[in-house]
Amino acid sequence: MKLPATHCLRGHPRTPENLKTNGSCKQCERDREKAKHALSPKPPKTQCKNGHPKLAPGPCKACKREAKKRYLKAHPEVRREKERRYAKAHPEVIRAQRKRYFEKHPEAREKARAYAKTHPQQRTPEQKRAKQNKKVERRKLTVLTHYGPQGTLGCCWEGCSVTNIDMLTLDHLNDDGAEQRRALGKGKRVSNNRVYAWIKSNNYPEGFQTLCANHQLKKEMLKHREAKLKKEKNTRTYSKVLEYTRVLKGAGIPAEEYSISHTYHKFLACTRYAPEKTLGCSCAGCGVVDLDMLTIDHTNNDGAEHRKSITVPIYRWLVKNNFPEGFQTLCANHNVEKEILRAHSTRREPLGTSSAHPA
Repeated sequence: MKLPATHCLRGHPRTPENLKTNGSCKQCERDREKAKHALSPKPPKTQCKNGHPKLAPGPCKACKREAKKRYLKAHPEVRREKERRYAKAHPEVIRAQRKRYFEKHPEAREKARAYAKTHPQQRTPEQKRAKQNKKVERRKLTVLTHYGPQGTLGCCWEGCSVTNIDMLTLDHLNDDGAEQRRALGKGKRVSNNRVYAWIKSNNYPEGFQTLCANHQLKKEMLKHREAKLKKEKNTRTYSKVLEYTRVLKGAGIPAEEYSISHTYHKFLACTRYAPEKTLGCSCAGCGVVDLDMLTIDHTNNDGAEHRKSITVPIYRWLVKNNFPEGFQTLCANHNVEKEILRAHSTRREPLGTSSAHPA
């Protein structure tokens, strides 16, 4: 069948848009070019138009990086804001970069120190306190990690899995912590931070270990128990000892191994202020029931003032005053953690409720 003159030999319409000036069909020419390229395909590009090696299909990544650099150079305020956000999100990376740079360029370190002396930053008291707290926390983390089990952050007591830094403390293996603090303070006791600084400046000497507050208290109780028991056996009447022993043994506590009068009053107080009047810590999820690890916490944080106002041990005072309100039973770990969180503007609400103590 002969095609009408309105189409070319391959059936393409002979419209003005599809015809060249010599009358040939544009679509036929495009089809011939496609067939030609199909027989001999072009090799893949190994470089972009700017000469960068092209390793994958799509836009050139090197060109995108250069374009981003040109944009940030032309807009310094955007670059500074981006750097501030990154430094805030990755402070450890920035510290490592600065350390490497200053080690490579010691003259830059001296220049930076000289500039800092002549251009002190104007910080508010809150900012200064926050900076100091971060410095103290980093020092504490370094020291406790060094003396932890196998150089990791944790308690060295066998079977203890506490890793919360707020619950961990530094223990003197020779039980001479008080003497060392007085020596550092020239007769006055100093803070833990001063001890951490001394240890770090003396290249981490031996004679220390990391313990949680519970086992720190447990160790101290075991240390003094024998002497206290011997003293009380010589001073207490036999009938009083029998009464205390009966109550403690009824609760499953081996009274013959304890300082009997102290343990008796502590047992009564810790049981009275514990949840559901059973021996244990008031913190949700805490399973500590060891009497050596339990303490009495002042819910309105006035324990120091209260102890100064009374003349007898706190446990005996509570029993004598018929267990007033304003106290709770906490293990040593959670008691220490509560105080640290309160001192650092409390990242969470303090445990317990506030209540005044009776006169």
